[in-house]
Amino acid sequence: LDLDETATKYLESKHFDLVSRIHNGAKATLRQLLCHQSGIPSWEFQPRWIRDARGADIVPDKVWDKAETLEYLQSANLQPVCEPGEKYSYSNTNFTILGLVVEAVTGKCASEEIRRRIAVPAGLRSAYLDSFEAPPDSESGS
Repeated sequence: LDLDETATKYLESKHFDLVSRIHNGAKATLRQLLCHQSGIPSWEFQPRWIRDARGADIVPDKVWDKAETLEYLQSANLQPVCEPGEKYSYSNTNFTILGLVVEAVTGKCASEEIRRRIAVPAGLRSAYLDSFEAPPDSESGS
């Protein structure tokens, strides 16, 4: 991977189109996504997502599709926080896009790659991506 390339360089057509329609999605580099300097707003702060995922309309056991949260940004047509590289602004959207890149490059689920490359070697037996995968079995730790 070239950290100075955009995520869209690596994405497959379905996710390429989705990310490209988000302001700064086709402009921010992988490095800017990793450093929270993409200028892309976070889906986590959108009122409709808060209602659907954490509020009145929550479905407690729902496992979200990997790109489903990005649609909350598109439906609100949110403007960028800033131009890529201009300043720091935390955004979970960055990690969502980076996860799509991991999947496009490895051909495997991002949560599996995180577990295999980071969590298991670090001894994190019960770590998981909240709302994006089922919690590990508490007895077996897998």
